[in-house]
Amino acid sequence: MSRGETEPSAEEKIAELERFCGQLAMENALLKKALGKLPLSNGMPLLSML
Repeated sequence: MSRGETEPSAEEKIAELERFCGQLAMENALLKKALGKLPLSNGMPLLSML
């Protein structure tokens, strides 16, 4: 942090983390949906292999 900048408040940090978690949840849902549409060669669902 450079001079003159103040540290964000706890509420601001929480809001930023909530936005970040929301973004990750949306990305996760999108990736799961995309994985479900991939063709599988061995007949096993890809998620069960993880």
